[in-house]
Amino acid sequence: MIRRILFQLHWALGISAGLILVVMSVTGVIMSFEDEIMQALSPRVIKVLPPNGAEPLSPDAMLARIHEQQPNRQVASLTLASGAADSARVIFERDPQDANDDRRSYVDPYDGSLLGPATGEHFFRTARELHRWLLIPGNADGFGRQLTGVAAISLIYFALSGLWLRWPKRPLDWRQWFVIDLKLKGRGLYRSLHLVIGTWLVLFYLLSGLTGLWWSYEWYKSGVTLLLTGAAEIRPVKPRMPGEAGKVSHAKTAAATPETASNALTAALSAIQQGSHKPYREVIFTLSKGMAPIRIRALASDARYDQAFDEYQAAPETGQIVKTELYTEKSTSQSLVDAWLSLHTGAYFGFVGRIAILLSTATLPLFAVTGWLLYLDRRKRKRRTTVATGRARQEFASR
Repeated sequence: MIRRILFQLHWALGISAGLILVVMSVTGVIMSFEDEIMQALSPRVIKVLPPNGAEPLSPDAMLARIHEQQPNRQVASLTLASGAADSARVIFERDPQDANDDRRSYVDPYDGSLLGPATGEHFFRTARELHRWLLIPGNADGFGRQLTGVAAISLIYFALSGLWLRWPKRPLDWRQWFVIDLKLKGRGLYRSLHLVIGTWLVLFYLLSGLTGLWWSYEWYKSGVTLLLTGAAEIRPVKPRMPGEAGKVSHAKTAAATPETASNALTAALSAIQQGSHKPYREVIFTLSKGMAPIRIRALASDARYDQAFDEYQAAPETGQIVKTELYTEKSTSQSLVDAWLSLHTGAYFGFVGRIAILLSTATLPLFAVTGWLLYLDRRKRKRRTTVATGRARQEFASR
């Protein structure tokens, strides 16, 4: 009875939530190498030609140049990269009157000129919104977020129930677990592909589902944080969504004004560099208004993954560092919470991890197709059985 219930729920979710998973799979694959694709499409925006002998502008001088070009906009964050040819990046505060407002722009680090967004940024933003909430109105507050959450739960259920349902009669025979029988045809081949490839990728699907729920349900995020760190409150560090790694901060802070202490950012950056004794790949300033501290995140050049930030807070008037939290001093559990996006994309495990998640994500449509083929074949066989049974009863009654 338990097996029957598990099977019925498995196929019912497969022909419903499975369709949403296909959409999430396609968009997930699209976003897997977003940064690399945009760099290839926008070589003169993401990269610049350094002038001979010139030094990059200081953070405060760059902020002043940005304000000269956009005097009516407030800067929310500024990102500096260490490479001589790397552009800086700026995010402006959102315009509540314009949902399609271009908030992001690359910046020439030598003269402060705004270079605009990278080619493909609008496309990837649409793909990200489709991945997260299916482009349903309301975005994170809409119904689409609940649907993708249900799909993530379904993915976890598919992985666990599929393993239970396919448990072979000879569990110690590795060929039954991992070898596809290509001699089969029709239903037998569909079933072999469905079961065996599902076994290959079961751990990757569990990882994708368990990490993906973070962005769908606040209770899940709070529960995971409490379980791993023992803290009831969620830390202000928010995992950034795919395509934003190494670029921006989405923490909700007030925008900076041009009057933000004239040399505060430069002083803070100098203090961080002198105190850390290690080069940074990039530094992200999340600016503040009034007396709120400036939040700074710095990624070491030898960081293992793209969220291994050292975090600082600086006084907005002087740039004096008032709080330091180094990545190497974080507990393992806190590091996992802060690296949730990297776990979801596989970047936490390096380039190999990214490729593994990419390939496992790309196979989800295979399960939708083979699942539907098996479902339709089962219904066809059932109709044949019903017809045959009806004919047999008619023949028996006519005797």
